[in-house]
Amino acid sequence: MKRSSGTKAYAVLFAVTLAFASVTVFAAEKPKLSMAEAKKIALDKHPGKIKSAELETENGVQQYSFDIKTTKGLYEIGVNANDGSIVEDKMESASAEKAEKAADAAAAKKK
Repeated sequence: MKRSSGTKAYAVLFAVTLAFASVTVFAAEKPKLSMAEAKKIALDKHPGKIKSAELETENGVQQYSFDIKTTKGLYEIGVNANDGSIVEDKMESASAEKAEKAADAAAAKKK
């Protein structure tokens, strides 16, 4: 039996949709660590006041990202959401923080 090109197109569209749905479900997997556990790890590394906190995926890995204001400056700390390891630890300049917030705001508008 010969299939029409319309049937093939629907089959391809279905396969692509199913693939994206699988990736979305996988990416939304619940992290093993809670936000509270990750905050403790970050604050043990750099005691201070948390200015922002979010769960994000970077390079395919879920991580909690914290901006912590300390007496030495502003630090961005990333904590792996599954094993608690520190995956990012850098001091941010005020201009870098401002640029990051502008980029985050622009990305949020696109959603």
